[in-house]
Amino acid sequence: MKKAAAFLPAPLEIHSAKGAATTAWSGLFLMGFLALLIMAAPASVWAQVPDEVIEKTKPSVVVIYCDNGTGTGYMFNARGDVLTNYHICSASSRLWVRLYDGRRFDARRIFIWEFKDMAIWGLLPNSSGDKPVFPYLSLNDTTWIANGSAVAAIGHSKHGFWQAIRGRVKSKDRYVKYQPTILYGFSGSPLINENGYVVGLNVGSDNRDVSVVQDEFYSSAVTL
Repeated sequence: MKKAAAFLPAPLEIHSAKGAATTAWSGLFLMGFLALLIMAAPASVWAQVPDEVIEKTKPSVVVIYCDNGTGTGYMFNARGDVLTNYHICSASSRLWVRLYDGRRFDARRIFIWEFKDMAIWGLLPNSSGDKPVFPYLSLNDTTWIANGSAVAAIGHSKHGFWQAIRGRVKSKDRYVKYQPTILYGFSGSPLINENGYVVGLNVGSDNRDVSVVQDEFYSSAVTL
């Protein structure tokens, strides 16, 4: 009887080991399943516009001052030509802009396209007659944009200058619709993708006082 009793714990130990092994295999299976889900999902579902891309973009974004208010624009070539919304300064023939480094330049309107709410302003030489080479943003084809694509708007509001609002595309036709909402003052700001390319020109949102993510509120950017 003593010898039999001595062997009784053995089956219990073997049973416990099997349970641990089963738990371990279940954990591995779950981890593998989650990894497959992540790999199967589009990269745009997980990606965001990185901080370094936003910081690199800011020097090309300007503050626009005119008779009927302020807005945002961005330089799209080395001459310092500024693309913005037509509605911001539609009644003004001259305005001035403030650059990220604090410099100020007078500007004159050189092109308007009311249908797309676009206007181009050219920076004038400063008092010394210098016309330096400016940082600028490259345009990008918007046909690739899909729902869920990561985007960011960089603009100005009553809360501060050169703010970044990250979001995701919800739909695209004539306009790129995305969330969250941009703020008052962001009109004319660039909408960039995660690589820093401009994919739209922001024209407004359904709620401009607070940036929110709600089903009925969207930001709109006209396609280029």
